[in-house]
Amino acid sequence: MGPTAPGSLPQILAGFSMSMHFSIWPETYCISLSEAWSAGLVPIVSDTGALGERVADGINGFKLPMGESGAIVSLVRRLVADRGEVERVRANVHAGLGVGHQEHVQWLSGLYHGLLAQLPPWRARDPGVPPRGQTLKEIGVLLMDREWTIQPRGATVVVNEVAQLVPTPEPGRLRRVYRYFRKNGAVNTARRLASEAVRRLSGAAK
Repeated sequence: MGPTAPGSLPQILAGFSMSMHFSIWPETYCISLSEAWSAGLVPIVSDTGALGERVADGINGFKLPMGESGAIVSLVRRLVADRGEVERVRANVHAGLGVGHQEHVQWLSGLYHGLLAQLPPWRARDPGVPPRGQTLKEIGVLLMDREWTIQPRGATVVVNEVAQLVPTPEPGRLRRVYRYFRKNGAVNTARRLASEAVRRLSGAAK
């Protein structure tokens, strides 16, 4: 469908009668389901998470088990052949079944303003500038430095010399290191890097 202007979704969906929300993971609310109901659409959803909890099968929509594509095809064929069933369910669909877009935005705004108001005084900024919140480092998320190096155990050489000998991944090599880390874990990755560092130091000493 492409990009849409805020508030234009009801007009865009006005010509449709059904929507599909077949998530493969348990949604916690699914605002798009509320938007579909608000536009008078009959939703087909996966029976997981909030989608399975909010939709009553055959009452205000249809829900199907995950991983069964044949069930989707069968239901769509049945509804195409029997438009009366779609209209019967559609009679139970209305905007009051969920929270609308504007209400959702207002709720989020109030929630985040409350959280930002709890920031310590030392985080206070100019009144006209909204607070940034915590940085990734402050909440415990550690990111790899662009010029990271690993110094071998017991090394007594100058740090600048070690930096030239220890493998510092280039962009393409960094991707391979990351794939190795995902496959073999942090301990094996550290051992591999340390082994490579020792190999280079040994070669430089000869």
